[in-house]
Formats: sequence, structure tokens, C-alpha cells
Amino acid sequence: VTVKFTAAGEMTEIELVHSGVQTARDREMFASGWDGCFARLEAILHLAV
Repeated sequence: VTVKFTAAGEMTEIELVHSGVQTARDREMFASGWDGCFARLEAILHLAV
């Protein structure tokens, strides 16, 4: 997993690359997991602002 943070004005862009995933099923599972993680992170960050 590689994570890159880039300044975007007053915001920050996050690029996440999860490489080495072998099967379509694994890709779907990881994508679902990452989507959930980012949704929770977004909710937490909104509370902090």
C-alpha cells in the first residue's frame, strides 16, 4: 500500500494505491474495505473541524 498526500489549495488530496492484489474477488473486497475506511475517516475529520 502506497499513500501520497498532495496539497490542493487549502485542502489535501490523498492517493492510495494497493498493489499486488491477485484476483477480481480480492480487488472487490479490498475496494469495499478501503471505501469503508475512508468514509469513517471523513466522518471523523468532519467532527474535528
